[in-house]
Amino acid sequence: MISGYKFLETKTEQLSGIKMITIPTLKTTRLIIRPLNEKDIDFLFNHYNQEEISRYTLISFNSIDEVKAFLGQYTAKSDMRKFKEGIELRSTQQLIGTVTFLNWSKKDRCAEIGYDLSKEYWGKGFMYEALEVFIRFGFEVMNLNRIEATTNVRNERSRKVLTRLGFIQEGILRQKYRFRGKFSDEIIFSILREEWETRGIQGMQDKS
Repeated sequence: MISGYKFLETKTEQLSGIKMITIPTLKTTRLIIRPLNEKDIDFLFNHYNQEEISRYTLISFNSIDEVKAFLGQYTAKSDMRKFKEGIELRSTQQLIGTVTFLNWSKKDRCAEIGYDLSKEYWGKGFMYEALEVFIRFGFEVMNLNRIEATTNVRNERSRKVLTRLGFIQEGILRQKYRFRGKFSDEIIFSILREEWETRGIQGMQDKS
């Protein structure tokens, strides 16, 4: 068991071609981070069609078939450079958001993290709690050296949670994405393994 979280179960499919690990199910005090499946399609359709979510994730759907195709990108055995998991409340077993690793490079030991949370759960510390355990999995199990994140320049909540987690702002990617006919500027953040380890040691010292 890794300090800070534990495995509840794992999918049988291994992340082939990258590293011999399994897609995790993790738990925190209030949350379960688990693989998505077809039972989550209705949630994903409604979730990403909320304006507050789509404006920053740049994701929206016109049909359930589009959701199925989207989910298939993260569950296809042929491309395990990325995987997406649901953020579930332990108390109600209700999905409230997602967290993702993208562009996982074994050679460079680098991946990009993505995340979203339903509006009614903003401001309660759920995203920090989910990202903290997911990032730890990235460094301690996936053996990453660098985790990147990009966020819209107007997304103040996202910037704050990344900063609180120890991410460093590196710069602005001008007109990085195009969504609904408009280009958006994105801020790129990163955290290195050594920074995460130092942050963890400092946290233990602060509690002692």
